[in-house]
This record gives sequence, C-alpha cells and structure tokens, in this order.
Amino acid sequence: MLADSSLGPKARRTLRDYDQGLLRYQEDLRRLIEVPAGRRITPQEDSSWAR
Repeated sequence: MLADSSLGPKARRTLRDYDQGLLRYQEDLRRLIEVPAGRRITPQEDSSWAR
C-alpha cells in the first residue's frame, strides 16, 4: 500500500479502493484455480456474486 502523506484524501481513498480491488481479484483467481477442471461455479456457490 502506498501511504504517501503528500497525497490528498481523494487520492488516498482511490489507492485504498485499488488495493482492495486487487485483493478481491486475487481471491477470485484463487477460487477459480481451486475449482476442478470442467466444474462450473454457480452464482449461489460463489460469494463474490453477492458483492
């Protein structure tokens, strides 16, 4: 996380949102990789659909 005190609050908020988005993206990738090949994840099984 870039915590630069010279950035304004909006820039810091944007960076924080970007970091959180990256973490969610990594979680989703990991979830996809863990699913056995050929098996589909239904929206009911996948918690990321609720976001």
